[in-house]
Amino acid sequence: MIFSAIKQDGKVVLTNRDKYQQFIDRIKDGTLLHIEVKRKREKKTPEQNAYLHLSVRWLGWECGMTEDQMKDAMKMQFSSYTDQKTGLQMTKSWAALDTEEEAGLIDKIDKWAIGFLGYGLPPPKKIDEELRRQR
Repeated sequence: MIFSAIKQDGKVVLTNRDKYQQFIDRIKDGTLLHIEVKRKREKKTPEQNAYLHLSVRWLGWECGMTEDQMKDAMKMQFSSYTDQKTGLQMTKSWAALDTEEEAGLIDKIDKWAIGFLGYGLPPPKKIDEELRRQR
């Protein structure tokens, strides 16, 4: 179960203490619990997500690749990690990125484009216009 809270004066204050207490009351005494605390982040905006996908499609076109090929390449370059259990190289899904993470990814892709192509990602409107002309 997930409960929201706010940190105030060095303490954690639940936003819905009654719901939390009802949940806790249903658990048998002596039960071992796992409690995880995370900072809540804002979900990415639809506009931000659309810009990322437009950028990947545009970069694919610029580099002679399909959108899927470019997305796979960008995931390997910027969103990959080694699975500790299997040792396999894995890629993190972009679907779960929050606003801050997606902005960081777009920035990394832009810097890569500057280094590889000699110019960065155009603004969203410019990318959309160029992609429409290509069709």
